Parts: sequence; C-alpha cells; structure tokens
Amino acid sequence: MLFIHLKKIYFFIIYFYFLLKLILVFRGKRVAVVGGSPNITLRENGNFIDSHDYVIRVNLFSPDCNQHRFYGAKTSFRFIGATMVDKHQECIPRLHGEAARIITTIKNKKFFLGVNNEFLYYPRQTPMYSYAIFRIFMSKGESFPKLEKPPKSGTILLIILGLFGRCRELNAFGFSLDEKDAWEAMNYLDNNKYEYDSNYIYEKHCNPEVDINVLSFIKEKGFVNFI
Repeated sequence: MLFIHLKKIYFFIIYFYFLLKLILVFRGKRVAVVGGSPNITLRENGNFIDSHDYVIRVNLFSPDCNQHRFYGAKTSFRFIGATMVDKHQECIPRLHGEAARIITTIKNKKFFLGVNNEFLYYPRQTPMYSYAIFRIFMSKGESFPKLEKPPKSGTILLIILGLFGRCRELNAFGFSLDEKDAWEAMNYLDNNKYEYDSNYIYEKHCNPEVDINVLSFIKEKGFVNFI
C-alpha cells in the first residue's frame, strides 16, 4: 500500500514538472492549436494560424502545400497524445526536418529513436490527471462524470493550456462541437488512408458526448477561442 502511494506521489511530481515546463514556454504567447476536424477547410485561416507565436499541431496529420491556406504551414510544436502503434512507423519520417518540438507520452519514446527533434515527454497518466483537475477546478460545479478512458488528444491539450498555459491568446482551429465531425480521424489521414479507424478511436477514448461537452464548456467560459 505504501509503495502504491509513493508511486502516485512520484507520478504527480513528474506531471507538475511537465506543467511547469509548459508554463515557461507558453506564458504570454499567442498560441494556435490545430486539430483535424474537417470543418477547418471551411475557412482559409492559414495565414492567421501562421501569425501566432506558436502553432501546435495535434497528432500526426501533416498538411501538404495545397492545404496550407486552410491549415497553415508553420509548426512550432507537435502534440502526439495518441499511443502509437507499429503502423505509425511510416508516419515518423514526415517529422524529420519539421522544425517542431514534439510533446508526447513517454510510452511513445521507442518510436522516436533517431529522430532529431527536441522532445518533451509527459507521464502516461497525464490525460486522466488533466481531466480530473478540470473536473475539480475548471468546471466550477458543472457536472462532468468520472472517466475510465480519457477524452481525445486535442481536448486534453486544450484543457492543459487553458488551465496552466498562461497564454496571452489561445485559439483552436480544426475542432468541432458536432459529434460526427469531432470524431472523424482526419488528423490521422495520410495519402487518403486512415491511420486509425473510428472503432479504434471509440475503444481508446471516453464517450464522445463527454468530449464535446468539455469543448463546449471551455468555449463558453472563454478559456479557448474556437475559430
């Protein structure tokens, strides 16, 4: 029992050290978080995205030059919240030469051997810890259920930055409050092929209704601007 408690304390220390690093990077900055919802192609916000101090892209989708008018071309950070599997090996070469620092779970470290990007690894409990802190401090009495599986990567990133980033401006592109759009795996699409299918996403994440309710809440409270 003592070992379990000490282990939890250890992971909390690592988690808050990770958050401290984020604060030091993003405090006072204009930050764009780019997700993969199909609705991002409804407006040509590419130049606006690139005008931010930092552009964070979620997971592994890399727009080609024909899509820059929608997605922008700048990549400052890549947040890979997904637990990578063997089929993602073919995505790794795209990150070579991408001038981005990669924020990802320690579980993915083995996939990036030989990749020269700068890395910031977070403990594997980060998604659930972040959601738990959201429930306690950010939701301010609103009813959000306890979860056995976390929200999607982009939602977790917005929770973390909304709570701890201290950004001067935090804008989200390519996120949807519509269930169908929000849960299409556009951010895994490469050469018209889905790296993950919808069944895998449902298996690894919480009920999509919870995910969408969290996004709606942080939008309503002004933690994040959804463009």
